Amino acid sequence: MRNEMEAILKDAFRELALKTRYERGLTQNKMSRALVMSERSYEDIERGRAGCGALTVVLLLMEIDNPILFLNDLRKKLEKAYELAGAPV
Repeated sequence: MRNEMEAILKDAFRELALKTRYERGLTQNKMSRALVMSERSYEDIERGRAGCGALTVVLLLMEIDNPILFLNDLRKKLEKAYELAGAPV
C-alpha cells in the first residue's frame, strides 16, 4: 500500500512540474532554478526516475495559482486508492 501511495504522489508532482513548466514557458534549467535544485535532479523528476522531496514540493506548490485545489484533488486520489485497497480512510 505504501508503494502505491508513493507512486501516486510521485506521478502527481511529476505532472504538476511538467504542467507548470510548460504553462510558464520555462526551460528545464529555469524550472530547476525556481525549485532550487540541479537541472539533472529536475530532469529525473520529469522522467519519473525520482520523486520530489519536501522542499521541492513546497517550492513547486508556491509556483502554482491554486495549490489548495491541487492538494484537494491529490487527497481524493489517495483516498480512492485506500478505498480500493480496503483500508479505512
